Amino acid sequence: MRSALWEWLAEPAAEHSAEFLTEVHRLARRGLLIAGAVQIGMPIAGRLVWAALPGSKPLFPMWVFWSFLALGALTVLTARLDRTGRFSRMAFLLTGIATLTLLVCGDLRLHSSPQELAMRFLIDLTTVTFVGVAAAPLLPWQVLLLGGGGVLALLVLSGGRVDLSFTLAGSTTHLLLAAVLAGVSYRRLWKAFLRQQETLQAQSRLLLTEYSATLSKVAAALSHEMNTPLGALSSVAATMPALLERYAAASPSRQTELLATGRELCRTAADSAARLADMVARLRRLSNLDRAEVQQVDLNALLRDVAALVEAARPGVPPVDLRLVPLPPVSGRPQELSAVFTALLHNALEATSAPARVVVSTGSRNAHVEVSIHDSGPLAPEEAQAVFNPHFMVAANRVRANWSLLTCRQIVLAHGGDIQVAGSTGGKTVCVRLPRDSAPAREPHPQVSA
Repeated sequence: MRSALWEWLAEPAAEHSAEFLTEVHRLARRGLLIAGAVQIGMPIAGRLVWAALPGSKPLFPMWVFWSFLALGALTVLTARLDRTGRFSRMAFLLTGIATLTLLVCGDLRLHSSPQELAMRFLIDLTTVTFVGVAAAPLLPWQVLLLGGGGVLALLVLSGGRVDLSFTLAGSTTHLLLAAVLAGVSYRRLWKAFLRQQETLQAQSRLLLTEYSATLSKVAAALSHEMNTPLGALSSVAATMPALLERYAAASPSRQTELLATGRELCRTAADSAARLADMVARLRRLSNLDRAEVQQVDLNALLRDVAALVEAARPGVPPVDLRLVPLPPVSGRPQELSAVFTALLHNALEATSAPARVVVSTGSRNAHVEVSIHDSGPLAPEEAQAVFNPHFMVAANRVRANWSLLTCRQIVLAHGGDIQVAGSTGGKTVCVRLPRDSAPAREPHPQVSA
């Protein structure tokens, strides 16, 4: 019984999902904006009604009016701060309790009857808690805390002027009802998230399959590139024994010449080995076969590798213009992020005609890092958001669905980030924002081999 009650009040399974909490915090920040708008609009509307109805009693004293405006402005400012994040629900509770406290202060100044005060408070409590349940994803215990803070403010500030039995009975009934509604709403949000995650995992596996297929295509190009250093190493290996034999039988002056030749061969061998080591390291970073777990990722290095991969897979296209600035690391799964930027670069290159080039730039802003990919393909502004919708394409006389951009957005959202598209007749820009402290907690997707 105790365990069931705790699960209903706190939803521990949902609260331990980092991805779900990212979505909850985003919705809570939106709820803060709604709460701020209500806090600013409510006293203004009340003053307008009072001014339009001569002889009516004002809803708030002037000091409560200005206090509401200040509280609303502070709430909106808090919602706009990037660092509010995980504290957004707590901020929502605090501003809700402050709203109830100001309403109580106004009621105490304008109403003297204990029954009238109690009835007025129940109306205020209903308004604030139901706005809270509708605007923000609150847990049942948080709704109880919000209402309990308002009841405590009434008891402390009223000094016994309120009908206590009626107030407590009405508040308890109301808060239990609000908590039940909050629990139902939160559980529905959690189940919708789980269904979305199942779809995301299926889509991500498709994207990773395409990514693995790209790796297999680039293998041919890389094998050709490897032929040059391998040929140089083979030449050095074949030449060095003969050179050593000549050195042993040569005169001192001739030995000096042969020694210089040997040093040049050694430099050639070292350069060739370094090129091969760089190719192997790049392939290992791109495949990430042993790095599927969450870790610190250098986005600039990842973008260089992805650009090299895409250019090798699409011979003849202009090279990607990389404009990278130093970035702090982000937490994420390199394989998934590589798949995202590979798909975005492929789409950008398909939309860009020579001599125009795809431009990839990076930057850091507040608690986020940004990656912008610009191409010359025209895109009407009203069509920008529709690019994430699945669409059908014809290839080799077959019709198939293209889910790549939708899956890219889902993976970025799972990392706690966001992806936006801006378009015009002169081209379009895809902007990916990732938090520096993002850490997706779900299990990594199964590895898909090419």
